[in-house]
Amino acid sequence: MPPKGNFPRDFELRLGLHIMERQAERDIPMPLVEDTVRTGSEKTLGRGQFGGTIRRFEKAHQERKIVVIGELVGKVLHLITTYEEGPDISRN
Repeated sequence: MPPKGNFPRDFELRLGLHIMERQAERDIPMPLVEDTVRTGSEKTLGRGQFGGTIRRFEKAHQERKIVVIGELVGKVLHLITTYEEGPDISRN
């Protein structure tokens, strides 16, 4: 089944300190984050604090299911956090 959402997702990606810390802590490199946002499935979660919408992107990368959360304001996606979904809840 193809992912839901509009393609291409050519959002400008903006990283904050929190997501950069989580990437390093959880060993999720930027290419996986970007591929998840650009080609993974997408779900709207609600309104964000900057007037945008909170979006959840997910995609399986070999053995890993990567999740990225961000707030979309216009064509700019402010990345909030990323994690690997799975049975080890300490990684979520």
